[in-house]
Amino acid sequence: MSIRKVNSVSHLNESAYFIKDCGMFEVRSEVMAYLAPIHPDIVENGVWQIDVQDVHVDFYVNGEKAKWAGFKTLYTELFSEKAFDTFLENTYEEMEEFYIHSSKYSRVEDITEAQRMRMLKDLVRSSKKLEYVSTTTHQGAREATADWPVLYVAEKLGFQTHQVTIDSKKRRVFFIDNL
Repeated sequence: MSIRKVNSVSHLNESAYFIKDCGMFEVRSEVMAYLAPIHPDIVENGVWQIDVQDVHVDFYVNGEKAKWAGFKTLYTELFSEKAFDTFLENTYEEMEEFYIHSSKYSRVEDITEAQRMRMLKDLVRSSKKLEYVSTTTHQGAREATADWPVLYVAEKLGFQTHQVTIDSKKRRVFFIDNL
């Protein structure tokens, strides 16, 4: 019996911490994200998929951490339950967006159209899972399926993807001749 390594992909988990000054109180947050490499060479630090997994917030009044229930009761008494829920949802979204836009990791959305197209072509050329699933389809274009970075970048570039069943497995495909 033998064991051999056939592939390795590094992924990162990152937590970033932020403070938002809201005047009478502060919101301190931890944003937890999963980072997956897509392409190492297009820009410095590579291109990554950033998937925010969770945002945790704590409230501080006069520099002291407030109990969650106590802060919610105070906010709800001053305004309303709906206002607190809206404030909390907006805070989560704001922290997530701030994290994404302040990250040192570039996303597909952060690079130019020309860089995206070059990246997609590189990924298609290097894909070990690229598979043509038909020879003629929509307007004579061939459909192909590949590993997730190819499909992810293709979708970000506006390529239409759809699901087909191949050998009883559902697979996402795109029209490769549009490259």
